[in-house]
Amino acid sequence: MTNDGRQLRVALLTNFIPPYRLPVFRELARRVGSLRIFLSTTMEGDRLWKPEFGGLDVRVQRTYTRRSGGPREPPQEIKDTHFPLDTLAVLARFRPDVVISGELGFRTLSAALYCAMHPAAKLVIWATLSAESERHRGAIRRMIRRVLLHRADAVIVNGRSGRRYIERFGVPPPIVFEVPQTADVNGFARVPLVRSPEAARRLLYAGRLVSVKRVAPFLEVLARWARENSATAIEFWIAGTGPRRDAIAAVPCPPNLRVKFLGHIEYADLPRVYADAGVLVFPSDADEWGVVVNEAMASAMPVLGSSGAQAVSELVQDGVSGWVFPAGDAAKLLQKIGEVFRAGDDQLDRMRVRARDRALSITPERVVDRIEDAMRFARTA
Repeated sequence: MTNDGRQLRVALLTNFIPPYRLPVFRELARRVGSLRIFLSTTMEGDRLWKPEFGGLDVRVQRTYTRRSGGPREPPQEIKDTHFPLDTLAVLARFRPDVVISGELGFRTLSAALYCAMHPAAKLVIWATLSAESERHRGAIRRMIRRVLLHRADAVIVNGRSGRRYIERFGVPPPIVFEVPQTADVNGFARVPLVRSPEAARRLLYAGRLVSVKRVAPFLEVLARWARENSATAIEFWIAGTGPRRDAIAAVPCPPNLRVKFLGHIEYADLPRVYADAGVLVFPSDADEWGVVVNEAMASAMPVLGSSGAQAVSELVQDGVSGWVFPAGDAAKLLQKIGEVFRAGDDQLDRMRVRARDRALSITPERVVDRIEDAMRFARTA
């Protein structure tokens, strides 16, 4: 992408780089003349990933971080809120043509001020959110967001739920671009399509063990179904760590339901874990995306997931590539669990193929195509 015959300079402002974002950022860097990524931190306190920048041009900003939660009794979920203090200065030195700013807080306020002072620089807000994840935001935050969104030249959202939320602020639909999240789906597609009989219906949850993911409530419903179907042997593997681990372990389960905690799994080892399971469980009731859905589907796993997770509502077709239940609806979840265990081998095989096909339709290259669309619109509108 060029800008009046010269290479485009793009500044990307975000909290940190999770490993699944690296393929997208590398592809974006390959296409633009100069991509510089400004981070608030190398890694947040509740993430166990090792910082990895993959050869990208990355700078860590001078940032004040307010942390809530932490090691208390009972354990509290850690939440980091970042306030990058030198955004105006670092952007002035870099002189970007386009500023892509993640989220709708202090970082984006600073980016909007820079673009107001330098009208040639265009502001693209990357709003990684959904209507469900934002439903409890207060009036002051909504007011700030309205102001910021009306300063944007283009807005990126993850999907239709994010679009619905953004358009509530009176943002014109043409400036909103739906850009789903993804990972190195081709890498996960190396997982064999066929599952062994013992793995075919093994349930797997992969992610942080925090309250919004709703793993304990899911296990309670699963245990109820297991009691009502005592002749069915069920395995539920849980990969991840977090403050809700003990609460999940305390859920009473019948003898035919075996729960196995795998602990933290390094990102490079996830394909091995997916290969040993048959169905991904993703019960989150308010998730702005959930990239484990992409990864698992690329690994040929149907998904049993909540419609409150934007990745589930965007990627999973009920009865075709998985099973979808309304967020918080225990009765429907119970019904869908029954459908999982009543599915025949041929049906599961077809679902694996369709899940993989859907995941492979969202590659890093196609995601960057849409990011380029948003930048092109911002620069020409």
